[in-house]
Amino acid sequence: MKITIEEDMFNVYQWFNKSEALKIIGGVLPKLSALSIDGIEGNDFKDKLDFLEQAENIVKEKLQPILSKRNYKFYLFVADQIESPSSKITMYKKVWKMLGSSWEIDDFRCGPEVIMSVNNDSFFVSVAEIKMPDLITALRLQHSNICECVVFASHKKGILEQEFIKSFFKTSFNSNNRLPKFIDFNDTADYLNLFFKYCPQGDIIFRIGDSSEEMALDLIFNKEIFNILS
Repeated sequence: MKITIEEDMFNVYQWFNKSEALKIIGGVLPKLSALSIDGIEGNDFKDKLDFLEQAENIVKEKLQPILSKRNYKFYLFVADQIESPSSKITMYKKVWKMLGSSWEIDDFRCGPEVIMSVNNDSFFVSVAEIKMPDLITALRLQHSNICECVVFASHKKGILEQEFIKSFFKTSFNSNNRLPKFIDFNDTADYLNLFFKYCPQGDIIFRIGDSSEEMALDLIFNKEIFNILS
């Protein structure tokens, strides 16, 4: 597995046009850094689960100084599109009962489930605090196509409150945002928007890349965290 710590996040995402982003934002781009874990199937990992398990162990090791000194906790953001709003079962299960029927999430500390809308689509949205042993489950959920999930770490208070949950959703699915997205689907989280808003605040955003035989797990964070990790 290849592990790199980049002072400049854009060394990881070299395709991104900084000049164009500056024009859109109308200000200075935040100075963000990255921890990137990359591997090739057959050489570095045997299958996708093996990659996530190896990456999880690397993350735990690398982030330990921050977790202990700054009281960071892991969280899982979930946005599940409501396909059948007239279904009583759908409205009863919402997010966590739906996931709990197939995934081991008993130890998740689940926040309130909020209904949010964007582009005429409605979603059940929530955030759960996850303990260290459940990080692999959260990463597997983020990698799955069951619903839109984002793993992140934060030392802030109020993460499980409705106000934060709504704000995170609006940032993830900002239909008015003109920054280029990683994937051009309306129901896919806008990671760049998340990076630019939350990482300067000290949050760490996780992004999983999966391209045929190659996989990557990137952690994006501010310069202060970079100084600690490096």
